[in-house]
Amino acid sequence: MKRILEFTADTSWNGRFVRDVMRTHFMMSGSLIKRLKAANSIILNGTPVRTNHTLKAGDQLKFIITDDLPGSAAPVPMDIDIVWEDEDIIVINKPPGMATHTSPGHYGDTLSNGLAAIYGEDFVFRAVNRLDKDTSGLMIAAKNSYAHDLLIRRLHSDDFIREYCALAEGNLTAGGTIELGISRCPDSIIKRCTSPDGQYAKTEYTVLDSSENVSLVKLRLYTGRTHQIRVHLAAIGHPIVGDWLYGRESPFIGRQALHSMNIFLCHPVTNEELAFSAPLPADMAECFKSLAGRAVSSDI
Repeated sequence: MKRILEFTADTSWNGRFVRDVMRTHFMMSGSLIKRLKAANSIILNGTPVRTNHTLKAGDQLKFIITDDLPGSAAPVPMDIDIVWEDEDIIVINKPPGMATHTSPGHYGDTLSNGLAAIYGEDFVFRAVNRLDKDTSGLMIAAKNSYAHDLLIRRLHSDDFIREYCALAEGNLTAGGTIELGISRCPDSIIKRCTSPDGQYAKTEYTVLDSSENVSLVKLRLYTGRTHQIRVHLAAIGHPIVGDWLYGRESPFIGRQALHSMNIFLCHPVTNEELAFSAPLPADMAECFKSLAGRAVSSDI
Protein backbone atom coordinates (compact mmCIF):
# COMPACT_ATOMS: atom_id res chain seq x y z
CA MET A 1 0.00 0.00 0.00
CA LYS A 2 1.23 3.47 -0.82
CA ARG A 3 2.58 5.60 2.02
CA ILE A 4 3.69 9.22 1.67
CA LEU A 5 6.01 10.69 4.30
CA GLU A 6 6.30 14.47 4.49
CA PHE A 7 8.94 16.69 6.06
CA THR A 8 9.51 20.46 6.22
CA ALA A 9 13.08 21.60 6.89
CA ASP A 10 13.75 24.27 9.49
CA THR A 11 16.95 26.27 9.94
CA SER A 12 18.68 23.37 11.70
CA TRP A 13 18.71 21.53 8.37
CA ASN A 14 20.40 24.30 6.38
CA GLY A 15 23.25 22.82 4.34
CA ARG A 16 22.45 19.24 5.17
CA PHE A 17 21.55 16.57 2.65
CA VAL A 18 18.25 14.93 1.81
CA ARG A 19 19.78 11.57 2.75
CA ASP A 20 20.35 12.91 6.29
CA VAL A 21 16.60 13.38 6.68
CA MET A 22 15.99 9.86 5.40
CA ARG A 23 18.55 8.27 7.70
CA THR A 24 18.32 10.25 10.93
CA HIS A 25 14.77 11.65 10.99
CA PHE A 26 12.87 8.80 9.33
CA MET A 27 15.36 6.02 10.21
CA MET A 28 15.04 4.52 6.74
CA SER A 29 17.00 1.41 5.87
CA GLY A 30 19.65 1.50 3.16
CA SER A 31 17.55 -0.78 0.93
CA LEU A 32 14.53 1.52 1.15
CA ILE A 33 16.65 4.57 0.34
CA LYS A 34 17.96 2.77 -2.75
CA ARG A 35 14.43 1.86 -3.83
CA LEU A 36 13.19 5.43 -3.48
CA LYS A 37 16.18 6.73 -5.46
CA ALA A 38 15.60 4.22 -8.26
CA ALA A 39 11.89 5.06 -8.45
CA ASN A 40 12.44 8.87 -8.45
CA SER A 41 10.20 8.92 -5.38
CA ILE A 42 12.12 11.59 -3.45
CA ILE A 43 10.30 14.85 -4.09
CA LEU A 44 11.61 18.27 -3.01
CA ASN A 45 9.26 21.23 -3.48
CA GLY A 46 7.41 19.26 -6.15
CA THR A 47 10.47 18.06 -8.11
CA PRO A 48 12.29 14.70 -7.92
CA VAL A 49 15.80 15.08 -6.47
CA ARG A 50 18.78 12.93 -5.52
CA THR A 51 19.73 12.12 -1.95
CA ASN A 52 22.76 14.43 -2.04
CA HIS A 53 20.63 17.54 -2.66
CA THR A 54 21.39 20.28 -0.10
CA LEU A 55 18.52 21.55 2.03
CA LYS A 56 17.53 25.02 3.18
CA ALA A 57 14.89 26.18 5.67
CA GLY A 58 11.36 25.91 4.29
CA ASP A 59 12.11 23.06 1.88
CA GLN A 60 9.29 20.53 1.70
CA LEU A 61 10.16 16.90 1.15
CA LYS A 62 7.92 14.00 0.20
CA PHE A 63 8.92 10.36 0.11
CA ILE A 64 6.50 8.18 -1.86
CA ILE A 65 6.71 4.57 -0.70
CA THR A 66 4.98 1.94 -2.81
CA ASP A 67 4.99 -1.86 -2.60
CA ASP A 68 7.76 -3.58 -4.53
CA LEU A 69 6.24 -7.04 -4.07
CA PRO A 70 3.20 -8.79 -5.58
CA GLY A 71 0.10 -9.37 -3.48
CA SER A 72 0.53 -12.05 -0.82
CA ALA A 73 -2.67 -14.05 -1.30
CA ALA A 74 -5.92 -14.34 -3.21
CA PRO A 75 -8.75 -12.34 -1.60
CA VAL A 76 -11.28 -14.52 0.24
CA PRO A 77 -14.00 -12.75 2.27
CA MET A 78 -14.13 -13.87 5.90
CA ASP A 79 -14.68 -12.41 9.35
CA ILE A 80 -11.50 -10.71 10.59
CA ASP A 81 -11.49 -9.04 13.99
CA ILE A 82 -9.51 -5.84 13.36
CA VAL A 83 -8.90 -4.30 16.78
CA TRP A 84 -7.25 -1.09 15.52
CA GLU A 85 -5.62 0.31 12.40
CA ASP A 86 -4.15 3.42 10.84
CA GLU A 87 -2.23 4.02 7.62
CA ASP A 88 0.80 2.10 8.90
CA ILE A 89 -0.29 -0.85 11.03
CA ILE A 90 -3.16 -3.28 11.57
CA VAL A 91 -3.87 -4.96 14.92
CA ILE A 92 -5.80 -8.23 14.56
CA ASN A 93 -7.34 -10.56 17.13
CA LYS A 94 -6.77 -13.90 15.38
CA PRO A 95 -9.07 -16.80 16.27
CA PRO A 96 -7.64 -20.25 16.98
CA GLY A 97 -7.57 -22.59 14.00
CA MET A 98 -6.78 -19.90 11.43
CA ALA A 99 -3.44 -20.23 9.66
CA THR A 100 -1.54 -16.99 9.16
CA HIS A 101 -0.01 -17.69 5.75
CA THR A 102 -0.76 -19.98 2.82
CA SER A 103 0.92 -23.34 3.36
CA PRO A 104 0.32 -26.99 2.41
CA GLY A 105 -3.25 -27.75 3.43
CA HIS A 106 -4.15 -24.08 3.81
CA TYR A 107 -5.13 -22.36 0.59
CA GLY A 108 -7.85 -19.75 0.74
CA ASP A 109 -8.57 -20.02 4.48
CA THR A 110 -5.72 -17.97 5.96
CA LEU A 111 -5.47 -14.60 7.61
CA SER A 112 -3.59 -13.31 4.56
CA ASN A 113 -6.56 -14.27 2.35
CA GLY A 114 -9.00 -12.45 4.63
CA LEU A 115 -6.91 -9.28 4.73
CA ALA A 116 -6.51 -9.33 0.93
CA ALA A 117 -10.32 -9.31 0.67
CA ILE A 118 -10.42 -6.19 2.85
CA TYR A 119 -7.50 -4.24 1.39
CA GLY A 120 -7.40 -5.52 -2.20
CA GLU A 121 -5.64 -8.31 -4.07
CA ASP A 122 -2.45 -6.22 -4.33
CA PHE A 123 -2.17 -6.08 -0.52
CA VAL A 124 1.20 -7.34 0.72
CA PHE A 125 0.76 -9.09 4.06
CA ARG A 126 3.68 -8.12 6.30
CA ALA A 127 3.20 -9.90 9.63
CA VAL A 128 5.31 -8.50 12.45
CA ASN A 129 4.64 -11.05 15.19
CA ARG A 130 3.54 -14.44 13.86
CA LEU A 131 1.19 -16.84 15.59
CA ASP A 132 0.86 -20.59 15.08
CA LYS A 133 -2.43 -21.73 13.53
CA ASP A 134 -3.85 -22.89 16.86
CA THR A 135 -2.59 -19.93 18.89
CA SER A 136 -5.17 -17.18 19.29
CA GLY A 137 -4.91 -13.48 20.00
CA LEU A 138 -3.21 -10.28 19.01
CA MET A 139 -1.11 -9.98 15.88
CA ILE A 140 0.29 -6.90 14.21
CA ALA A 141 0.79 -6.48 10.48
CA ALA A 142 2.38 -3.52 8.71
CA LYS A 143 0.65 -1.85 5.78
CA ASN A 144 3.89 -0.75 4.12
CA SER A 145 7.53 -1.79 3.95
CA TYR A 146 8.70 1.28 5.88
CA ALA A 147 6.57 0.58 8.97
CA HIS A 148 7.38 -3.13 8.76
CA ASP A 149 11.12 -2.51 8.78
CA LEU A 150 10.90 -0.19 11.80
CA LEU A 151 8.71 -2.63 13.74
CA ILE A 152 10.95 -5.61 13.05
CA ARG A 153 13.92 -3.65 14.37
CA ARG A 154 12.00 -2.94 17.60
CA LEU A 155 10.41 -6.37 17.96
CA HIS A 156 12.47 -7.59 20.92
CA SER A 157 12.97 -4.25 22.65
CA ASP A 158 11.05 -2.36 25.32
CA ASP A 159 9.35 -0.49 22.47
CA PHE A 160 7.48 -3.69 21.55
CA ILE A 161 6.35 -5.83 24.50
CA ARG A 162 4.35 -9.01 23.87
CA GLU A 163 2.55 -10.86 26.65
CA TYR A 164 0.88 -14.23 26.22
CA CYS A 165 -1.24 -16.34 28.51
CA ALA A 166 -1.18 -20.12 28.55
CA LEU A 167 -2.66 -23.01 30.47
CA ALA A 168 0.24 -25.12 31.71
CA GLU A 169 -0.12 -28.66 33.00
CA GLY A 170 0.37 -29.06 36.73
CA ASN A 171 0.63 -26.67 39.63
CA LEU A 172 3.05 -23.78 39.10
CA THR A 173 3.27 -21.84 42.33
CA ALA A 174 5.80 -19.16 41.43
CA GLY A 175 6.98 -17.32 38.36
CA GLY A 176 10.43 -17.27 36.91
CA THR A 177 12.60 -16.81 33.85
CA ILE A 178 13.54 -19.53 31.37
CA GLU A 179 16.75 -19.02 29.43
CA LEU A 180 17.36 -22.12 27.33
CA GLY A 181 18.71 -22.24 23.80
CA ILE A 182 16.36 -23.61 21.13
CA SER A 183 17.27 -25.58 18.03
CA ARG A 184 15.52 -27.78 15.49
CA CYS A 185 15.10 -31.39 16.58
CA PRO A 186 17.32 -33.56 14.40
CA ASP A 187 14.54 -36.03 13.59
CA SER A 188 11.84 -33.49 12.69
CA ILE A 189 11.31 -30.58 10.32
CA ILE A 190 8.71 -29.06 12.65
CA LYS A 191 9.64 -29.80 16.24
CA ARG A 192 12.11 -27.73 18.26
CA CYS A 193 14.02 -28.66 21.39
CA THR A 194 16.16 -27.00 24.02
CA SER A 195 19.87 -27.26 23.41
CA PRO A 196 23.00 -25.61 24.85
CA ASP A 197 24.07 -25.06 21.24
CA GLY A 198 20.72 -23.62 20.18
CA GLN A 199 19.73 -20.02 19.55
CA TYR A 200 19.47 -17.94 22.71
CA ALA A 201 15.89 -17.71 23.97
CA LYS A 202 14.41 -15.99 27.02
CA THR A 203 10.88 -16.26 28.40
CA GLU A 204 9.62 -14.66 31.61
CA TYR A 205 6.48 -16.07 33.25
CA THR A 206 4.12 -15.08 36.06
CA VAL A 207 1.50 -17.33 37.65
CA LEU A 208 -1.95 -15.72 37.46
CA ASP A 209 -4.04 -18.60 38.84
CA SER A 210 -3.26 -22.21 39.65
CA SER A 211 -4.68 -25.46 40.93
CA GLU A 212 -3.37 -28.99 41.37
CA ASN A 213 -3.91 -29.86 37.69
CA VAL A 214 -3.51 -26.64 35.75
CA SER A 215 -1.92 -23.19 35.97
CA LEU A 216 -2.80 -20.02 34.11
CA VAL A 217 0.45 -18.19 33.39
CA LYS A 218 1.34 -14.89 31.76
CA LEU A 219 4.47 -14.96 29.64
CA ARG A 220 6.66 -12.25 28.16
CA LEU A 221 8.89 -13.01 25.19
CA TYR A 222 12.33 -11.42 25.04
CA THR A 223 13.26 -13.36 21.92
CA GLY A 224 11.18 -14.80 19.11
CA ARG A 225 12.24 -18.37 18.43
CA THR A 226 9.90 -20.79 16.70
CA HIS A 227 7.56 -22.44 19.25
CA GLN A 228 9.48 -20.68 22.03
CA ILE A 229 6.78 -20.66 24.72
CA ARG A 230 5.70 -24.21 23.92
CA VAL A 231 9.27 -25.52 24.08
CA HIS A 232 10.22 -23.60 27.21
CA LEU A 233 7.17 -24.65 29.26
CA ALA A 234 7.65 -28.27 28.21
CA ALA A 235 11.32 -28.04 29.20
CA ILE A 236 10.44 -27.15 32.82
CA GLY A 237 7.96 -30.01 33.03
CA HIS A 238 4.76 -28.01 32.50
CA PRO A 239 3.78 -28.31 28.83
CA ILE A 240 0.85 -26.32 27.51
CA VAL A 241 -2.48 -28.08 27.91
CA GLY A 242 -3.57 -29.60 24.59
CA ASP A 243 -0.15 -29.26 22.95
CA TRP A 244 0.11 -32.52 21.04
CA LEU A 245 3.63 -31.73 19.79
CA TYR A 246 5.35 -30.95 23.10
CA GLY A 247 2.94 -32.50 25.57
CA ARG A 248 -0.30 -34.34 24.96
CA GLU A 249 -3.78 -33.78 23.61
CA SER A 250 -6.53 -32.81 26.04
CA PRO A 251 -10.21 -33.81 26.08
CA PHE A 252 -11.02 -30.31 27.35
CA ILE A 253 -9.62 -28.20 24.50
CA GLY A 254 -8.91 -28.92 20.84
CA ARG A 255 -5.67 -26.95 20.55
CA GLN A 256 -2.68 -25.79 22.54
CA ALA A 257 -4.06 -23.40 25.17
CA LEU A 258 -1.96 -20.39 24.18
CA HIS A 259 -3.20 -16.84 23.59
CA SER A 260 -1.50 -13.57 22.62
CA MET A 261 -3.05 -11.38 25.32
CA ASN A 262 -1.31 -7.98 25.42
CA ILE A 263 0.82 -5.88 23.10
CA PHE A 264 2.46 -2.62 24.15
CA LEU A 265 4.36 -0.75 21.48
CA CYS A 266 5.74 2.56 20.37
CA HIS A 267 4.17 3.39 17.00
CA PRO A 268 6.89 3.06 14.35
CA VAL A 269 6.06 6.34 12.60
CA THR A 270 4.27 8.62 15.08
CA ASN A 271 6.06 7.29 18.22
CA GLU A 272 2.70 7.22 20.02
CA GLU A 273 2.52 4.76 22.93
CA LEU A 274 -0.11 2.12 22.12
CA ALA A 275 -1.57 -0.70 24.20
CA PHE A 276 -3.89 -3.51 23.09
CA SER A 277 -5.50 -6.39 24.97
CA ALA A 278 -7.50 -9.43 23.93
CA PRO A 279 -9.45 -11.19 26.71
CA LEU A 280 -8.95 -14.84 27.59
CA PRO A 281 -10.81 -16.91 24.96
CA ALA A 282 -13.86 -18.89 26.01
CA ASP A 283 -12.31 -22.27 25.20
CA MET A 284 -9.34 -21.58 27.48
CA ALA A 285 -11.58 -20.33 30.29
CA GLU A 286 -13.76 -23.45 30.01
CA CYS A 287 -10.68 -25.68 29.91
CA PHE A 288 -9.33 -24.14 33.10
CA LYS A 289 -12.70 -24.59 34.78
CA SER A 290 -12.84 -28.26 33.78
CA LEU A 291 -9.33 -29.00 35.05
CA ALA A 292 -9.34 -26.79 38.14
CA GLY A 293 -12.93 -27.40 39.21
CA ARG A 294 -13.60 -23.65 39.37
CA ALA A 295 -13.67 -20.60 37.14
CA VAL A 296 -10.63 -18.46 36.47
CA SER A 297 -10.18 -15.74 39.10
CA SER A 298 -12.38 -12.76 38.29
CA ASP A 299 -9.56 -10.23 38.71
CA ILE A 300 -7.62 -11.58 35.70
